[in-house]
Amino acid sequence: MVQYGDEAELLGDARGVQECPGPDDACTTCRTVCPCQLSPFLTLTLLRAQQFVAGGTSSFSPYTQQRDRDEYPDRVGPDRQIGYGHGDANGVRGSHANSQQMDPDYSTFEEGEAAFIKLLRRANVQPDWTWEQTMRATIKDPQYRALKDPKDRKTAFEKYAVEVRLQEKDRAKERLAKLRADFGTMLKSHPEIKHYTRWKTARPIIEGETIFRSTNDDNERRQLFEEYIIDLKKANVEREVTTRKAAMDELVGILKGLNLEPYTRWSEAQGVIQSNERFQGDDKFKTLSKSDILTVFENHIKSLERTFNDARQREKNLKARRERQNRDRFLALLNELKAGGKIRAGTKWMQILPMIQEDDRYTTMLGQSGSTPLDLFWDMVEEEERALRVRRNEVYDVLEVYRFLY
Repeated sequence: MVQYGDEAELLGDARGVQECPGPDDACTTCRTVCPCQLSPFLTLTLLRAQQFVAGGTSSFSPYTQQRDRDEYPDRVGPDRQIGYGHGDANGVRGSHANSQQMDPDYSTFEEGEAAFIKLLRRANVQPDWTWEQTMRATIKDPQYRALKDPKDRKTAFEKYAVEVRLQEKDRAKERLAKLRADFGTMLKSHPEIKHYTRWKTARPIIEGETIFRSTNDDNERRQLFEEYIIDLKKANVEREVTTRKAAMDELVGILKGLNLEPYTRWSEAQGVIQSNERFQGDDKFKTLSKSDILTVFENHIKSLERTFNDARQREKNLKARRERQNRDRFLALLNELKAGGKIRAGTKWMQILPMIQEDDRYTTMLGQSGSTPLDLFWDMVEEEERALRVRRNEVYDVLEVYRFLY
């Protein structure tokens, strides 16, 4: 039952049931024609008709019906006919046909999507808008129906929002990169700003610059300043490392000129280094700590020790080679005496000494390490005696075989 007091509320509900999907779609309320195309009086009439068809009885008073006829005397007939679906060529159905003829029609889906996205750009749709906000801003434009399916429209809107966000992000990066370069150039023009300068000290110095005023975000200014200070600190550290390395390399040259011994102690060398005129007159040596100087000294002493040990090893190897050659020459002398019958089994050293004491091959053997001339002589005599015993044993074996007595 619909009472007269509810007529205003029903009329308001009829107008705001939902957004009109368009003249080419059927209304979800009346299932025949769209309420958005009807007058307020006709919309109310439709609602009454639906209530009556549903089986209810109307309680509207004759006064209300007479008042409606008095207010709208020239529209009662056509509105009632439209309400029952009997419109003519100039009625609601004609309006639907005209609207359908005005809808854009594209041959491909891509063209329709491009036209819809172009509409979004023209309407200045923001990427953070909801789909409902976008509909309210664009639904009256004919290009809104460039895509027929509502799902395709929403998908195109989401695609548009992603593209706009990416473009905004790229523009923000480009702006920040240009601002960073300009800000760095501006800071370089102030040599009083050092790597240890703080923001509260530097801000009064640069706040009058045009580049400083090109951004209103103070946090952004401070971030760019801190990045510049970080670069200055890195450059200062690299400069100190280069200067320190050059000073240590030059200190090595000074130590080489001091003619230090391989086993010189630090307590002895420290005073010598610090009293050096070259060390005192160059400011770059002031960047070296005592630990740096000690490190250079230790490396230099180790280098001297390696050089000394290498030279001693080479000398030792040469001496061993020379002594071996002297022994070989003396053995050749003994072999000559053996071949001449001067050395046999049982020969004494005193018998040979007068023969060789003036020979250079004997004198060079004197005083060297290893086997002496006497040792080599006895080795040869023992070898001769061993050979003699072998021959004697062979003779004894033969005599025993043939049972000779001896």
